[in-house]
Amino acid sequence: MATPNASEMERAMARSKSYVSSAIITLIAYAVFWLPGVIFNIMYLNEARRNQKIAGQSLPGVGCLWILLIINVVWVGGLCLLLTGGAGLSAMGGR
Repeated sequence: MATPNASEMERAMARSKSYVSSAIITLIAYAVFWLPGVIFNIMYLNEARRNQKIAGQSLPGVGCLWILLIINVVWVGGLCLLLTGGAGLSAMGGR
């Protein structure tokens, strides 16, 4: 639903915004180093959510930003779990 106090000009500008290029920039940031990728991803997602509220509709590229965030957080979380779980198992086996 569109924000009721937004002017028609603000709504039109929000509807014309695309986040596909933002998703590509975020993907490159993840490839360079994980932390900048997360920071860019969260910044772009916050902006996208704000503009979606103003526009009253979903915007192109926002789904890509969500997928990038989910994949990269799950990947790093899984890696941490694997590393800590593996360390715990090796400690148990070394008794």
